[in-house]
Amino acid sequence: MHRNLKAASRWEHEVRSRSSTLARMFGDALATQSQGQGQRQGQGVVADGVAGAVATEHASKRRRLLNDPADTARSFRQLQQALAHEFSSITISHAPRPGSENTLEVTLPGVLSATLSLRWDAAVASSWSIEHVTVRGVNEATTGASAASSSASSRSSVFQQISISANQATLALAQRGNNNNNNGGGGGSISDGKDGSSSASSGGGGDMSGVFDFVRWLTSYRNLFSAKCSRCHRMLRAENNDYLPPTHRAYTGSETGVPIHATCVRSGSSSTASGGGGSSNPE
Repeated sequence: MHRNLKAASRWEHEVRSRSSTLARMFGDALATQSQGQGQRQGQGVVADGVAGAVATEHASKRRRLLNDPADTARSFRQLQQALAHEFSSITISHAPRPGSENTLEVTLPGVLSATLSLRWDAAVASSWSIEHVTVRGVNEATTGASAASSSASSRSSVFQQISISANQATLALAQRGNNNNNNGGGGGSISDGKDGSSSASSGGGGDMSGVFDFVRWLTSYRNLFSAKCSRCHRMLRAENNDYLPPTHRAYTGSETGVPIHATCVRSGSSSTASGGGGSSNPE
């Protein structure tokens, strides 16, 4: 009996000793595993930090390159040259103004001159867009305040009305271009009707299609002083205490470029209307 108790006591002591040893071994294993995971997590955090820093540096470098004044100036020259080649019957010149270096003067001989203030959207879409348009008569475009500022308005109510239509057209044409891009159309190739082929985004100058579309629309004013309104079929109509020719040109749909009196646009005169408003206008 006494012998059995001693054996049982030794057995219990060995079990406790082995259990303690196993517990230590298990604890060491857990500690080692936890340390390894911590190191791996730490390495992952460091790697993510390095990758983030590299990406930030690349993005910063890209912005510096895209906003490089030399790159913008080169693209502007390419735009001017492409426009001059495409629209050879009109005059397109660089006309920098104070605070507005990227400015073009588009002149329809004997009709009007339009000052286009442009913006280079390098970081967004690598494209040229029109910020503002001021239209004047050809004789007032190069004298006085008009020559010093890209936003000095014309003294003539005719060209004041055309300026309003021109700025509305830039927004409408830009929106149409965005819709075409979203539908997979892109800027594409555009023509002014001479030979049916023209690249609006070539030579590394970025997307020029918006400016091309606007200049093409502007050329519809060649017949400003001879065209009759497509709605009231008259040459002159009362507008702002004056008789004005059709100062509006449609810029959407199948009527793009069609002459319309501003009054007819506001009144919604149909193509069969006699002019409305009861005004007796000369033909």
